[in-house]
Amino acid sequence: MVIRLRVYFLGTGGAGGSPNRAHNCFIIESRECRLLIDFGEGCSWRLEELGLTLCDIDLIYISHKHVDHWVGLFDSSVFALSKGCRSFKILAHDDVLIDLINLIINTLPKEISKNVRFEAIRNKLTIRDLVLEVLPSKHPVPTYGLIISSKDSTVYYTADTSIYDGLINGLKKADLVIHEASLPDELSSLADQKGHTTISQALNQTKYMKSGTTIALVHLTMQSERQLLNSKVIKPQNDVRVLIPYDGVILMI
Repeated sequence: MVIRLRVYFLGTGGAGGSPNRAHNCFIIESRECRLLIDFGEGCSWRLEELGLTLCDIDLIYISHKHVDHWVGLFDSSVFALSKGCRSFKILAHDDVLIDLINLIINTLPKEISKNVRFEAIRNKLTIRDLVLEVLPSKHPVPTYGLIISSKDSTVYYTADTSIYDGLINGLKKADLVIHEASLPDELSSLADQKGHTTISQALNQTKYMKSGTTIALVHLTMQSERQLLNSKVIKPQNDVRVLIPYDGVILMI
């Protein structure tokens, strides 16, 4: 039996992005598991549009402590409480969890914060029919991307990162790479300084990807989106398909 993954692009923008895009937020769904990755501002609206609460999610993975990757949990907690949901589970790398616990606990409504469960991942974790593997990103604070694998499909989420050789392992494995593209090409020096990726830097990573796979560009700002809309981008390699998803796009991998 083929076990494919369904990917929901709930939030495809980053700080400074279009008001039509929620901040980073994705669901990876297998036959037995529903994993939510990062939880930026506006993610709560997208979750409600699907008719889901936090209690319908098996695990929430947070890549790092920057507020635009978890602040949406407050709104979703309020909605979840109204539906009788009082507990959910958050996963993060050890290096991230240390700071994240206090930040989140002190932000959520008291009725739910006392019931939030935290779990650390150091290398790999199996949850039902999924294998999760963390991979370091290059960002000013400890940040970890995530490789999500079923028996037949693999998704690699880079999280916030500038380009460095440590990404290659995930790029080579994946059928779908969800790659940040925060800045236009003319701001490449700023991208490296701030731990982010430009459009062309992201597309250049397709040289490491398997033939016929897909790269989805997310964490878009108005500046990077403007470059994409003007089609001023380099050609991907290895027959890799480029996807520029809007919020609400669903992809089968």
